[in-house]
Amino acid sequence: MGLSISVLSVFPLRLRLWLGRLLFRPLSRAAVRVSWHRVIKGPCNPTEVEAMQYVASHTTIPVPRVYAVHTEPNDFIYIEMAYVPGEALDEAWADLSTDQKYSIFADLKQHLSTLREL
Repeated sequence: MGLSISVLSVFPLRLRLWLGRLLFRPLSRAAVRVSWHRVIKGPCNPTEVEAMQYVASHTTIPVPRVYAVHTEPNDFIYIEMAYVPGEALDEAWADLSTDQKYSIFADLKQHLSTLREL
């Protein structure tokens, strides 16, 4: 499997995005899974990459690992990052218990407090 990731990474960005859409279920309009462990999101604002890297290096807030930043001639930026499996909160919310919801609120409150301190 490691070989397939390294082989995929030599393909041009547009081809990797096309293959990702073909092989994996789309994650969103802007995020395409391109391997079992990686996602490419874009086009993005350059400040998004900087913010992710800053938060990752200055806090304990979980942020997907950034593997690469791809730039295109039209100045669009694509972020290649770790794929984090799971269910979107807006989809899972109705099935969560009250205790689980309070736990999520507490985590979000802590993360926002940490970000405000930066």
